[in-house]
Order: sequence, then structure tokens, then C-alpha cells
Amino acid sequence: DIISYINKAILEKNYPLAVRLYFLETIKALDTNEHIKWKKDKTNLTYLYEIKNSNIADNFKKGTHIFERVWYGEESLDEQAFSLVQTHFKNLIKSTNPV
Repeated sequence: DIISYINKAILEKNYPLAVRLYFLETIKALDTNEHIKWKKDKTNLTYLYEIKNSNIADNFKKGTHIFERVWYGEESLDEQAFSLVQTHFKNLIKSTNPV
């Protein structure tokens, strides 16, 4: 259950880890809802090309950019900035569900 780990990271104010976990939850949701087929050795770009829904693809591209900047250390997040990032990932995950 990734969500419990996300909540723990947020409580500990470990925002980079929370972003990484949200990104993994996004990949899981995309696979579960058949927007992509998860495979260990695929790249984020490969996943992007698999997504047929342009709105989801655009938001995944933005989420990938956020994840890479935060996780690989180019950008730090305070609580307010993380809140915006969290909203983006929650909306992205929600959008992967079939209507």
C-alpha cells in the first residue's frame, strides 16, 4: 500500500520521498487502468508514448518533470510547494480511472 508510505513521508516532511512515491502510485494507476503496460526496464518517455489520452499524457509529462527535478535534487520543496505538487499527482492519478 503506497498511500500509507506517502502519508508517513509527508508526516516526516520528507517531500522528495513523497513525490517519488506519488510518481510510483501514478505508474501503478496508469498500468491498472490500462493506459500503459508496466515493465521494469521501460523509461518514463516510453510510458509517455504509450498513453493515448492527450490530457493524461500532458499531465504525466508534467508529473515526470516534477519528479525528476525533486528526486534528483535540482529542486527542494517546502510545505506550500509540496501541496501544489501533491494536488497535481492526486488529480493525475484520479484522471487515469475510466469514466
